[in-house]
Amino acid sequence: MTYGINEVTKKLETQIHNFHLLQVVDVPEPSLPLKYVFVCRSDVDPPLLIDHLPHLVAAYNSNCLRDPIKLVTLPQGAELLLAQNLGIRRVTVIAIDTNYNDQHLASMLESVPTLTASWLSQPNASTSLIPTHIKHVRTTAPRDMKAAKDLRVQQKLDAKKKKLQNDAGARG
Repeated sequence: MTYGINEVTKKLETQIHNFHLLQVVDVPEPSLPLKYVFVCRSDVDPPLLIDHLPHLVAAYNSNCLRDPIKLVTLPQGAELLLAQNLGIRRVTVIAIDTNYNDQHLASMLESVPTLTASWLSQPNASTSLIPTHIKHVRTTAPRDMKAAKDLRVQQKLDAKKKKLQNDAGARG
């Protein structure tokens, strides 16, 4: 069991990284993969602290459908209850690895949907993207910024001289 936002995040990131390594090089995974992630979403302030967890879980599940991770949101007040049972001050996130076998828990969590993100999964071989080819870019930005600035300054000076001449001619 792993608990704490940072520890669970590290474990998820490592698990995603190891899965990508397993596709390239066949090496055994150094630690047991996670099976369940429990989050006390209602007790977290600000919720931004745990907003990345669904994305990490979906990233892993999109590539590894064999052993998906279930993300479970716990009701309000669960943070205090879990912390008391673990003997610590606060606990927002708890993750359980695949080594934990509890049929009762597994049957209760069957109805929890598996988070996936289809755009993160491996593309099919039939789907191929055509690379972008740009020949020209039309822009209003000048090629030489210094020359453009000098031209603007000169135009302002000329306009000022012309205005002074017109004002002097109108008076005289």
